[in-house]
Amino acid sequence: MADRPLRTPRLIAADIFTTSYRMSGKVAAPLTGLIGHLNNPTTSFVDVEDVYLSPIHQPGRIAAHYNMARLVKANMAALLL
Repeated sequence: MADRPLRTPRLIAADIFTTSYRMSGKVAAPLTGLIGHLNNPTTSFVDVEDVYLSPIHQPGRIAAHYNMARLVKANMAALLL
């Protein structure tokens, strides 16, 4: 079996909305693509890098900033690219 080069996942800028917060950050898209990752039933989480967290009713106010956040897929209401 030939060695395949490892590919670094692309980081895609995204806004993720939950019922209470908006998260702006970068989501890693693996070889299956971002939609494949979101539809993967074997994982329940999405890792988001360089996250800015804002309340849904005050989108201009930054409540927090995190280098990395892990979000449960079931808590996502919408994802904008």
